[in-house]
Amino acid sequence: YTEKLEDEKFILLIEELVKEYIQKDKSIIVATISCKDDIDNQAIVSLAKNADISGIRTLGVLTKPDTIEEGTHDKWLKIMRNEAHRLDLGYFVVKNPSQKHLNDGITFEDARQDEIIVNCFSTLLLSCGIYSFWKKFHLRDRIGVIKLRLKLSDLLIQSIIRGLPSVRKEIEEKLLETRQELEKIPEQLSDNPNMEIYRMSKQCCSIIKAKTMCSNNQIDLWQSINQKFEFFKQDLYSSRPIFTVGASETEIDLLDEYTKTKVIEKNYSNNKNTWNNTSDQLSRVKFTGKYRTTELLKISEDQVNEKIKMSRGRLLPGFIPSTVAESLIKTTILNWRTPAINCLNSIYLIVLKLVNKSIDDTFSRFPNLVGQIRY
Repeated sequence: YTEKLEDEKFILLIEELVKEYIQKDKSIIVATISCKDDIDNQAIVSLAKNADISGIRTLGVLTKPDTIEEGTHDKWLKIMRNEAHRLDLGYFVVKNPSQKHLNDGITFEDARQDEIIVNCFSTLLLSCGIYSFWKKFHLRDRIGVIKLRLKLSDLLIQSIIRGLPSVRKEIEEKLLETRQELEKIPEQLSDNPNMEIYRMSKQCCSIIKAKTMCSNNQIDLWQSINQKFEFFKQDLYSSRPIFTVGASETEIDLLDEYTKTKVIEKNYSNNKNTWNNTSDQLSRVKFTGKYRTTELLKISEDQVNEKIKMSRGRLLPGFIPSTVAESLIKTTILNWRTPAINCLNSIYLIVLKLVNKSIDDTFSRFPNLVGQIRY
């Protein structure tokens, strides 16, 4: 309640501020509960329950115990014992000086002493029939501001100890982030523009050289290039010719047979018991290149004999002119032109991307200059 209507906004502001703080998992909620009113009617109880459903980080503080209505002491004692409205951290009872005591200038020490021996606690215990056990009663450690302060200090220390690893990790992450941001800050320019451009150009070249030479294990560039080489190898394999022999035109794939032989020899030399894996490896050596045709070029035995006949010069019978093999090889090599050009174009784009990125990173402060340098 506020006397002025316009002051109600401050109540909402404070309530939102409290909600924001108590929602944090690391926060210890100190719920101040007045014994003058029923506990279920107090807003802080609802706020604490909503923020800490399991009640593991809420500590209840009962105030104004001298205002407990007659006949309700047993109910409040159950709360103090943590038998009702249970909280993992339990409850404490405190009594602050009255306005009269404050006007009389009571000291903090006197207020704390009065808090312990004041009749309200004696009345509370006496009304429940346990006053004779006061000195042995465990709740004695939960009465008074001094005890509350010690408990809160202990909880705070425990919370700090638990949170130190995460705090340290967060600090290290922030530190790393800050260092990375600092590294992005460009160096101070010199008074000589020509020397500055020369320095940055040299720096840009060093970056490109480090990438191409794989310095400091920078292998990203060559990983991309090697992938293009692998595709090129597949395309070359797909352009191989096959030979047909005899009247039945039996197909002979020399390169495929050679590859199979190498796989079998490797298996035999490594382990004679791995023959069952040979078929799997053979299936893996058959590539499916981007430029693979639906059918491989077939060269018949008659075509080969015709080439031998047309190429024969002064060689003795039984000898095959080398020009025949050269002619067949050249015919196959002609099919390599398109895959080779495409492979080079792909690598060119990869290198171009590297160069332009290095230029952008080095000359980022001078966008107009970047536009003139970039390829």
